[in-house]
Amino acid sequence: MSENRRNYVRIQAEVGLVWRRLDAIELRDMDTTFKVRSRTVGLVSEISHSTEALTPAMRKISGDHPEVASCLKFLQGAVEALAEQIAQTEDNKTRTIPQQVVISAIGLEFRCGEVLSAGEPLEVIIELLPSRSRIMVIGEVVRNTEDSADVSVGDVALEFTHIRDADQELLIRHIHRAQLDELQRARSDRKVA
Repeated sequence: MSENRRNYVRIQAEVGLVWRRLDAIELRDMDTTFKVRSRTVGLVSEISHSTEALTPAMRKISGDHPEVASCLKFLQGAVEALAEQIAQTEDNKTRTIPQQVVISAIGLEFRCGEVLSAGEPLEVIIELLPSRSRIMVIGEVVRNTEDSADVSVGDVALEFTHIRDADQELLIRHIHRAQLDELQRARSDRKVA
């Protein structure tokens, strides 16, 4: 995994974040815990990912059967509205705290203020800003250090052990957009100077 880790871009970004330790029951059946919790938290991103995957089929249906496409677009809008309502309910239950992190598609470094053991599993809800898309991951603590000059942002490094494909894709797109925004800012600054 360490060689694969180098293939993922890491960025420093502000995200909303909340984490918790898993209890003994959740640890015993971590796959079920993850499946149930991540679907609720990441419902909007899952629907968005599925919608993007169906875009070519929708274009074909629109060309061949515009009336069917119109009905499908209505149903898609209704599903998205319901997902947003569920997400808002979940947001009200789980408030995230904005903070600077280092994030990639396979891990996260953040400041937690507690001493955590290497190998300890955590559930983390990440709210990507400014889109406010939420994902839930389970990760394993790979490093926990005291404040030092060696750590760029935080004192806990977490490697994701459970992340849905749709959420990982969302993270990759978010990181890519952040890099493009940074390049555009740099170009603008060079033009001004």
